Amino acid sequence: MPQIYFEKLKSFCNAEIFFWHIKENCDELSNLIADDGMSLANALKRFKSESRRREWLAVRALLHSTPYKGSDILYHGNGKPFLANNNRHISISHTKEFVAIAVSDYPIGIDVESTARNVFAVAKAFLQPEEMALLDASENPGKEALCLWSAKEAAFKLASESVSVLKEIGITKNADNYIVAYPNGTTAVCDVCLLEDIVVACCRECY
Repeated sequence: MPQIYFEKLKSFCNAEIFFWHIKENCDELSNLIADDGMSLANALKRFKSESRRREWLAVRALLHSTPYKGSDILYHGNGKPFLANNNRHISISHTKEFVAIAVSDYPIGIDVESTARNVFAVAKAFLQPEEMALLDASENPGKEALCLWSAKEAAFKLASESVSVLKEIGITKNADNYIVAYPNGTTAVCDVCLLEDIVVACCRECY
C-alpha cells in the first residue's frame, strides 16, 4: 500500500513522501502499471535478480498511485532520476520490503533502511571521529548508527557529484534534525524518522 506512515512525514524536508510495502510478485506489480507490455519486458531484462525486478516495478507502481502517475521516471547521465514532463525533483530508495519516493520543488535525497539492518559493526568506516561520539552518547548506539548511515545515504543522493565515499560527508545533530556538511563547503539539512520497522531519511539543501 502507498503512503504508509504518511501523517508522520508530511513536513519532511518540505517534500511529499510516498511508500510501497512490497508484498506482490513481479506479475502482480506489472499488472498495476499501464504499459504496452513490450517496453516493460525490455526494461526488466536489465535485472538479473527477481528482487531487483520487484523493486523496479514497485517504484513505478507506487508512482502510478500518486498525483505524478502521468510522468515517467528517467535518469540523467550521472544516474539521478527525474520526472519526465515535470519540473519537480524526485529521489528514490528501496530496502528489502519497501520502496520510497520523495518529490519536491527543490533537489532532494531520500533513503529508507530496515531497522533489522546492522551497520554498527562498520560504523568507523563511514563515520568521522566527531560522529562516533554521537554513538557513545546514545542510549541505543545501534539505532543511532543506522540513523546516521541513512542520513549520509540521503545526503549522498542529494549531492553525489561532490562526494566519493560516505565518510567524506560530515554530520552534526541538533534537536530537530541533522546538519550535513559536504567536502566542497556546501551544507544541507536532513530529517530522520525511526518508524516501526524502517528508518527514513530525507535531505535537502539549506535555503
